[in-house]
Amino acid sequence: MSNCEIGYMCKIDFDHEAGYARGGVIIYPSVEDLKDHHDCWESCGIVEVKVTINKVIKETNFGL
Repeated sequence: MSNCEIGYMCKIDFDHEAGYARGGVIIYPSVEDLKDHHDCWESCGIVEVKVTINKVIKETNFGL
């Protein structure tokens, strides 16, 4: 796994909802996936975003 992942979002969600919307916002793995599942992309716009880990709050625990 890399330290940075690229994703795609509705520009309106990014500008007004990211970090504020209860339940969060969706970051899509491709432009095509966003277009297939977010009907208003033509009017809202699309942005490419980078997702990185800033700090690990709780490590995974799979009983190992």
